[in-house]
Order: sequence, then C-alpha cells, then structure tokens
Amino acid sequence: RKDRDKQRVHFSFKDDFYHMEQISYEHAGLDIISTEEFLKAEAMTGRLRNKTSGEVIFPPNNRTDWDGMDPKPLKEYLRDVTLTPLTWQPDSCIAAFPSDDGPEHTRELTDMLEEIKKDFPGYRKYKDRPTDVNAEPLERLKEAVAGRVKDLCIYDEEMQAADVVHFMCYHKMRVRLLTHFY
Repeated sequence: RKDRDKQRVHFSFKDDFYHMEQISYEHAGLDIISTEEFLKAEAMTGRLRNKTSGEVIFPPNNRTDWDGMDPKPLKEYLRDVTLTPLTWQPDSCIAAFPSDDGPEHTRELTDMLEEIKKDFPGYRKYKDRPTDVNAEPLERLKEAVAGRVKDLCIYDEEMQAADVVHFMCYHKMRVRLLTHFY
C-alpha cells in the first residue's frame, strides 16, 4: 500500500481483462465501444427510454464519463432503459449465441444441448485434449458444458429485437455474462 500512488489501481474491463476490440475485428457485426462512447451516441441523443413509461431518460447528471466514479447510479440507469437478462447466471448456464436470428437457429442450440444431455460428458475427457476450434459446433459445445452446467443462456429473439441489451454484473443475484473458469 505504501507505493499505491506509484502503482496503477484502476483497470478497464474492456482494455485490461478482455480484449474486446480484437474480438470485434474478427467478427462482423460485433462493434465494441467504450461506455462513454455508448452514452454519448445513444443516451445523450435521446435514444434510451424508460422501459415502463417510454419516456426519454438521460444518464444521471447527464454524465458520460464515469471513470473513477461510483458506478451504482449508472448501473441503475442502465437497468431502467435496457433489456437486462436476469437469468444469465454462470453457475446454471453457459452463454450461447445462435448462428443467425430467428427461432429455428435458437432451436439448433437447444437441440444440440438435448443431444449432449443423452451422454453428458465429464470434464476429464477433455483434460490435455482440447477440442479443435474448427470442430463442429456440437463438439465444441460438448467441451464447453462438460462437467459444468446443463443449460444454455441463449441470446434469444427478445434480445435480438431489443435496441440495447445490458448484461449486468450483480453479485447478489449471481448475474453476469463473463466469469472466471475456476
């Protein structure tokens, strides 16, 4: 603690833990921007509306730069103006995104999981033998769920139709999109 003023103490989820921008370079249609860029482009232009009343609502104090600030007011604001899935809990399901929009592509995912459940694999099967990243989706999904979870959190038609989906992190409800593997 004595060298705290010499050490970096603030880290960005986007830049320091997950290289989200790199993912967006590799996947067309996935655009990664900062929270500040998002708030300037969407909130400050009046595009975000209260889910209940439909009224345009701006961020608390019209703030777009939340670096170093208490994020609680921003989180509450985002929950009011976005679709916020509360069932995406890493202990009970794994995130799954259909190959395209439409219910038939969501069904493909649920059908794959049902196939896997017939002979649910243990994680030891994959120890020191990872599935090839170019393998068929069924084989990759088998490894992803092996010995862990028995359900999928699917980016479904409701989320696909929403203007904004906010995958919040709320520890009391055990809700979050990304989590560590250990």
